[in-house]
Amino acid sequence: MRVLHAKILSRARTIPCPTSRILAENLVNRADKVDLPRLQSWLSQLIEGKQEVDFPQFPARVVCHDILGQTALVDLAGLRDAVAEKGGDPSKVNSVVQTQLIIDHSLAVECGGYDPDVFRKNREIEGRRNEDRLHFINWTKTAFENVDVIPAGNGIMHQINLEKMSPVIQVKNGVAFPDTCIGTDSHTPHVDALGVISVGVGGLEAETVMLGRASMMRLPDIVGVELTGKCQPGITATDIVLALTEFLRKERVVGAFVEFFGEGAESLSIYVCHRPANH
Repeated sequence: MRVLHAKILSRARTIPCPTSRILAENLVNRADKVDLPRLQSWLSQLIEGKQEVDFPQFPARVVCHDILGQTALVDLAGLRDAVAEKGGDPSKVNSVVQTQLIIDHSLAVECGGYDPDVFRKNREIEGRRNEDRLHFINWTKTAFENVDVIPAGNGIMHQINLEKMSPVIQVKNGVAFPDTCIGTDSHTPHVDALGVISVGVGGLEAETVMLGRASMMRLPDIVGVELTGKCQPGITATDIVLALTEFLRKERVVGAFVEFFGEGAESLSIYVCHRPANH
């Protein structure tokens, strides 16, 4: 059964894609951090859709789970010690970018079945097993600036990012601009359903951004997919994502930014949109 009719509108790299505009605006907003002659070159590359050189991006947020996020924060704490040993002010060592750490990778389910108290029991076991690391993570949210911690038991990282963490539009120093983020989880693009450009990265790259450095990237293909028609009763979000995945694979769309638009896209709720964004 066909859920929606989809077609590739264009693989051209010169169409005025929202993705390109967001990436270009991100560069302009951080013009104080880049070499101006090179800035012009990078902007021209985005406008013309060229893929010749890497260009910098400055994500507005870093989202991380407790495994890789803890490692980054340990490094920051170590950097504070090094600064203090040299006679500097360790309190000046902070995350430059808003960093949101979600504790969701430490749970091991030991209790199950029909026990109505199973959630509390598993949480208590998790707390005992991870007492030292959880104590350190809780310390970081008051010790460092721009670090927020979501305690264990509140859900998984990419779902919390979608539902609670992204403002969609950031406002800083009187300037409003689209939210962007990187995350230490392969499901980070889940939040793309809100129109937020997000990329999953490793812990080292996330830490680099936390310290105010750029995340370097090369412009991938930007593929527009027009969705026409509307979902029929009984069609689920899973049906849609499976149909779209099959369609995109047949079209050999790999490693690309995919922009959905058209009547079909406008009729889909966020609940439905987050499924293909997560794949």
